[in-house]
Amino acid sequence: MKSDVGLMRGLLRNVDRMFYDLYMVSKYFRSIFSLQMFLNLSATFCFGLGYCIYVYNSSLTEVIDMVFVVIYSAFPIIFIFGCDATRKETERVIATCRKIGEKFQDNPEIYREIQALACKMATLKHGFTASGFFPIRRSLLLSISGAIATYFLTFEQIWRKGEKKENSQTN
Repeated sequence: MKSDVGLMRGLLRNVDRMFYDLYMVSKYFRSIFSLQMFLNLSATFCFGLGYCIYVYNSSLTEVIDMVFVVIYSAFPIIFIFGCDATRKETERVIATCRKIGEKFQDNPEIYREIQALACKMATLKHGFTASGFFPIRRSLLLSISGAIATYFLTFEQIWRKGEKKENSQTN
């Protein structure tokens, strides 16, 4: 039994060390690329809105335009899914740690160590943000799409009112 406790403590130290290393890598990544992530996602929003306006004003859209949109949109989508997967995996590790801790309730020392490790993992900032403005999750794709649609419809209504005024003035 004591060898099992020693083995479990060694495993806990390894998990703690690996989680800390992963946390530091993501922290450095956030500190280096946070502004670039914000600017890239903002550019994606502006490009999406600009493309909607272009399509609205043009009579036909060429295939090359559509290919460009797909290529330009691929990086932010892949990036957002990667950031979200990292966050979800961290939450899964924390949940697994807590489940394992429940199995060791008969050994209070190991149980406390596992619960402390799970608490430490939960309190550390483990998600990605765009320069602290908003978290980068899958729901961000819907937010960007919704904002593009909202602004586009607003601009479209303004253009229609402008066209009606021009038509009424010319008649």
